[in-house]
Amino acid sequence: MVLDLLWTHVLVKWLVLLGKVLLLHIGPLCEKYDVPKPYIGLYHYYGFATAQLLVEGLERAGRNPTRKSLVRGLETLKDWDVGSFPPITYGRNDHAGVDKVQLVQMQNGEQVVITDWLE
Repeated sequence: MVLDLLWTHVLVKWLVLLGKVLLLHIGPLCEKYDVPKPYIGLYHYYGFATAQLLVEGLERAGRNPTRKSLVRGLETLKDWDVGSFPPITYGRNDHAGVDKVQLVQMQNGEQVVITDWLE
């Protein structure tokens, strides 16, 4: 039950923030590459955020990245901010990436974030 509630929160928060995130991050890219508006949505944002993470890991991996240097590069991420995702942290023995949530409350029919990121 609690896990369902938390997953629902994360998904709903992404959906609520999606318009702002798309506008700021992937909206211009989708326009540049003529992505039809009906296709722009949550999965575009998932892909965009995942690609950002990969690029950051590759940059941290050094000039000639290998699988090992990519993993080590990703393991240097600490509270890395992608946007509307929780801060991402990887470590030598922790490859989960995200371990934080925020609480959201309905106020006058709107979802309002009522906490900072919680562990």
